[in-house]
Amino acid sequence: MSGSPYSSSAGHVATPFGEIALWRLLLPPALSRARQRQHVRAEAQELLMRHYPVASWQHAHWPPNVPTPLSEPQRLQSEPALWLSWSYLQPAAPQALALLAIAPFPVGIDLSAGHLLDLEGWDAVLQLYGGIAAPPDPLDCARLWTRIEAAEKCVRTGLREWSVEVQAQRSRCELVELPLASTDLAAALAWLPPRPRPAD
Repeated sequence: MSGSPYSSSAGHVATPFGEIALWRLLLPPALSRARQRQHVRAEAQELLMRHYPVASWQHAHWPPNVPTPLSEPQRLQSEPALWLSWSYLQPAAPQALALLAIAPFPVGIDLSAGHLLDLEGWDAVLQLYGGIAAPPDPLDCARLWTRIEAAEKCVRTGLREWSVEVQAQRSRCELVELPLASTDLAAALAWLPPRPRPAD
């Protein structure tokens, strides 16, 4: 099977629980956000079919995440073989780019850019969702934002306003920043250790 002209491997991140595969997806220009989502999902499905066993990709957890976490018994009974997370820039952004993460445990990835908001806008969203003031550099603001979003995707709650309880849940995730070629882009990756499966 030939590869897609839109996807390329962005490497792997090694963890004590296994590797997280990263993929860079080039999006066709002038797509609406809904069409971007459709394109990323189609590319993700092709990558799964090309690189993973059927038993794995037929039992995968797809974004968007459920709005509230599953209870522990439900989660243990329905633990996916693979977890997917992706992020792409708004249609107005000049870089038509998406990042995809695939792992055998809960994972979250986020991509942003410093120019997407002015400092007043960054301060508003970081205060509301991160409980922190915006630093003076817009790129640093984007870096902080990607850490918030990646952690929320990883714990499968959807974006929530900051609270002590929310921060405690986010802090369960391991977080790393991902290097990118562009000087205006920021990306973060979050993951949780896999849960033990129930005994047969």
